[in-house]
Amino acid sequence: MHQKKILIIRFSALGDVVLALRSLRGVDSSALEIHFLTKKKFGGIVAKSNWVQRVHTISDRASLSELNRQMQGLKKENFDAVVDLHSVMRSRAACALLGIKTFRAHKPRIIEWVLFLLKQWPFKKIGLRPLDRVALFDRTLDRTLNFLNLSRVRNKEECDFGGLEDIKKKHVAIAADSAWSQKEWPIERFANLALRLVERGESVVWLGFKKLPRSIPGVSDLSGTTRLEDLPKILAESKILLCNDAGLMHLAESVGTPVVAVFGPTVPQLGFQPHRLESRVLESTLWCRPCSKSGRWCFRPLEPQLCLKLVSEDRVWQALSAILRDTKQNSNEASQSI
Repeated sequence: MHQKKILIIRFSALGDVVLALRSLRGVDSSALEIHFLTKKKFGGIVAKSNWVQRVHTISDRASLSELNRQMQGLKKENFDAVVDLHSVMRSRAACALLGIKTFRAHKPRIIEWVLFLLKQWPFKKIGLRPLDRVALFDRTLDRTLNFLNLSRVRNKEECDFGGLEDIKKKHVAIAADSAWSQKEWPIERFANLALRLVERGESVVWLGFKKLPRSIPGVSDLSGTTRLEDLPKILAESKILLCNDAGLMHLAESVGTPVVAVFGPTVPQLGFQPHRLESRVLESTLWCRPCSKSGRWCFRPLEPQLCLKLVSEDRVWQALSAILRDTKQNSNEASQSI
């Protein structure tokens, strides 16, 4: 059978790129060659995917002329279809320049605005279903596969990156930053929990771009020194990741690591919630949530980020302790069964 070829387009952000890779699980690589177009800074991590055969990139601020040059080169690949998982002006322009049959993930903007305007009332009172970004990507890809007379043929493996399936868990990871500062839980609380974890006997690695605010023996500060493409291995070696609502949350889960995530301006119903059963979301019950995807439109100018500040260290510690306890118990049971 002739091998088909498609191009996936998802330029950013990290979390969305990782979720797009997750939607490729179960596709038969012998029948379908998958190319992926993204921003240059995400190219290295996409290249490590189990599901993508070739990666193409554009610069962060690619001009129309650069985009046109890239698309003219990609025309030579003779794709059978294009899957636009970004659905923004730039990705639409790329699809138009390619002139190939396109399947597009239409963003649920109306439901998002209902959330921002009416908050969580529609979910509590009329039973509106939460959004699911992976399901949206899955549906778009399945439409593409149907068009090509293909289907998913393998079980959906747990790990999206090669060589990390049976890696040993040896530390706890903490990432205190987000693409938007308004979504960040106070960094001192992350540091305090790092200290408590060390006192408990855990080895801790500190990831992201925000440096550890004070020296803590037993905590390895890797902030600002780790390449994005090296993070899957570090996260796969982690028993758990403590983080904000940020891209590393999805990256950790994609390599089989549960997360404890603090949500503030956003809510899980927006569709970016963790999917692993062991993972936990910690949030407050303020009426003003969600205010926006980024937290820029805070309704409390006199109490900014109150939604985050109300999530106490003790609540997060209890969630961390519960997952670590269950992980240790499962590990002991697995050892006894060998």
